[in-house]
Amino acid sequence: MPLPFIPIVIALAVGGVAGGAVVANLENITYALKGKKIAVLGARAVGKTTLLTYMEKGILIERYKQTLDKQEIERTRIKLGDLDILLKKTDDVSGDKAAYGVWKKLFDEADLVLYVVRTDLLLKHDSRAEERAEDDMRQVQGWINECNSKKQFFIVGNHWNSDPDFKNLTPDQIGNYVDRFRALPVVKKMTQLAGGAATVKVALGSLATEKDSDTLIGLIFRQVEK
Repeated sequence: MPLPFIPIVIALAVGGVAGGAVVANLENITYALKGKKIAVLGARAVGKTTLLTYMEKGILIERYKQTLDKQEIERTRIKLGDLDILLKKTDDVSGDKAAYGVWKKLFDEADLVLYVVRTDLLLKHDSRAEERAEDDMRQVQGWINECNSKKQFFIVGNHWNSDPDFKNLTPDQIGNYVDRFRALPVVKKMTQLAGGAATVKVALGSLATEKDSDTLIGLIFRQVEK
């Protein structure tokens, strides 16, 4: 099932049902209304728009279309198992380096920053993907140094389903796969530039199916500091 979403005005109806989710009590609503603003950054074709659209509307994009100009993403409530999170309005931004100025504005306004990469390409040591990731993180490092407020930062690896090695893994081997990603020199460099291993979190997964998307989104938000 896709992620249900509830606009803030509907979330005020205690005990009501909306988007397939039951608003159980005032405590849950109060928690949800605290809200977080996310910035989803990354190069072209890594899955930024797919991730934001799924969280906003509960639908997956079937065909890639490059984001040329920023698109507004409405505030959204996510109920996924024990998660009950309200995301403030944000923007879907271009993956071009020319959009760094737009990225910085979004970064400055965000509580939570998700930098999305292609897991499959980095594990293949794709030089273009590696160079782009390091260039982006150098920009981020400058923004972190200029910023007065603490940002929660995630490296989100998408497209692990496109890696042939992953397809042959058994469930008990996935942990080793994640460790291999974390040990990549480029991931260590990215982590260092973004603030270090003590503050940067990693979430790996796929946006290929609704189930995979739910799992990845749950993995991200269960690591968010309340």
